Amino acid sequence: MNGTLPPLLGLLLLSGTLHCAESGPWQSSDGEVSVRVTSVPPEAQTVFMTNQLTSIRVLVETAPDECSAMSLDFDAAMPGHGHGMNTLPRSTPVGPHEFRIDGIKLHMPGRWLLSFRVTCDDTTREIDVPLDL
Repeated sequence: MNGTLPPLLGLLLLSGTLHCAESGPWQSSDGEVSVRVTSVPPEAQTVFMTNQLTSIRVLVETAPDECSAMSLDFDAAMPGHGHGMNTLPRSTPVGPHEFRIDGIKLHMPGRWLLSFRVTCDDTTREIDVPLDL
């Protein structure tokens, strides 16, 4: 499932950097799940930079808020080039509905597709977010 991209006021894409400490929320196509991304460390002013190893925190919101077991997988690819990242990001739960993703490296400028796969109990929803670096 592809997610929808709501208006992102305050986001600036300059020189291969996503400038802001927090971005989103981005929703699944059915509106049942959304994700919000925060930079790590939280005081950093950028979330993603070209060719820099990056970590993010992801807050997952569900409707209804009933989920006994949740997991989050992250991936990023360049559909126009037919390849993904050179790294394998790791997702670690850090709180209720909150995850830390380490090992993200968007190694070249261009159009990336960020994919968040949220599994709540037995249901998986995917949120795809385009990003130009």
